[in-house]
Amino acid sequence: MTSKKAVDTSRHPKDPLEVIEILDELIMQHRPKEAIDRFISDDFIEHDPTVGGGGKQGLYEYMINEGWDMDNNPNTQMVDIVDRRFASGEYVVTMHHIFRTPEDRGTMFVDVFRVVDGMVVEHWDVFQAVPETTNDNPHTMW
Repeated sequence: MTSKKAVDTSRHPKDPLEVIEILDELIMQHRPKEAIDRFISDDFIEHDPTVGGGGKQGLYEYMINEGWDMDNNPNTQMVDIVDRRFASGEYVVTMHHIFRTPEDRGTMFVDVFRVVDGMVVEHWDVFQAVPETTNDNPHTMW
């Protein structure tokens, strides 16, 4: 399963929202190396402390270690569902949930990207695993 609408991944737009739509689509197709090579700037700043080195190479290594790269994990069952995405100027926010296996309850993510001249120059994220119990709250996290 990928995003809800077809995305032309061959384009390289300047509009921040379009950049992130294509970047995400490539990642959801388990093509992170292509996504990173095409849309992550060489001086990229990663604010997630679990990404080694805080830059472009560390991001690629993180994507491999997390199971997103089809070449390094050909049996990946990971699915990423984008729930909403919005932009303001250079900033794009994506809310999505990821399932590592069909049995996984999922993890909710919020990613914030800063895009300049068609390239991601900075990224922040927060995430939370979907809990087993909801304390009688009928609303989903997404």
